[in-house]
Amino acid sequence: MTILDISQYDLPTLDAPCFKQAGVTGAILGVYTQYGPGAMRQAAQLLLDADITLHGFYGLIYFGSPTGAYRDTKWAIDLARQFGVGRVWLDCEIDATAIGFTDAVTPTQASRVAEIRECVRLVEAAGLQAGIYSGAWWWPENTGNSTEFAHLPLWHAAYFLDGVKVRSVNYGGWTECAINQWTSSLDICGRKRDANHVWDAAVLEGDEEMTKEEIEALVSAKVNAALSAQFRPLLGLAINGGPGQYADSQGNPLPLVRDEALLAAHKAQAQALTDHILIDHAAGVPGQVPEHRHLGVNRE
Repeated sequence: MTILDISQYDLPTLDAPCFKQAGVTGAILGVYTQYGPGAMRQAAQLLLDADITLHGFYGLIYFGSPTGAYRDTKWAIDLARQFGVGRVWLDCEIDATAIGFTDAVTPTQASRVAEIRECVRLVEAAGLQAGIYSGAWWWPENTGNSTEFAHLPLWHAAYFLDGVKVRSVNYGGWTECAINQWTSSLDICGRKRDANHVWDAAVLEGDEEMTKEEIEALVSAKVNAALSAQFRPLLGLAINGGPGQYADSQGNPLPLVRDEALLAAHKAQAQALTDHILIDHAAGVPGQVPEHRHLGVNRE
């Protein structure tokens, strides 16, 4: 498994079919290019077309700039949403004063931590997962060795140790990294490129196993959908005054007549379905369930 991280410097020689033939299986894409994020959007589509998995997007945090601190993170969120990728990596390694942002001020350790915190909030508010890209050469000195983000996966940058794959680390509260950027000189398709070793496969998009709680929530959602599909036509009503609600000639809603017999029948059907789900279905049991019906609703 070869996973590249793709930056703007890879774009002139990006040949997705060649990557695939060379054994590249996945990529994490940086969002910044001199042409804006649109160029990386095109690169992402080329990789997908060559059957190379997108495992995430990353954006640099340019510390000390109200613009630069969040710009790339927002771009990464937008691209992750567009391509259905679940993780955004926050690249922590440079101050905005070193790049030339006109609104930049010299950041402090505390202000850098606050900007990382806000970027994590932005990612999670978008329904995505955050990760931290950094290294022992930057994090301790520039964040005061903050451990606030140790619950997030670490993408450990040690590309200067070409050929040495590192798992154990000792900074920021992390003792192991999830991904190790172990080289910047892997010769693939006309250029030396950054490559990564994945120690924790759970951080790769699409590789997470569903928890028991997630499986139960999925089953519950499907049952609720089946019940809704069954009962709404029976009652001939819609929610919130939609089509099918009884009304007088002026359009004023009329009170519904309580049909005890119909309600009792529906309650009995609902209880039968509940018993069936609890007794006959076990969330997470492998194997295909034979085709059958839930109160007249086909299970697919």
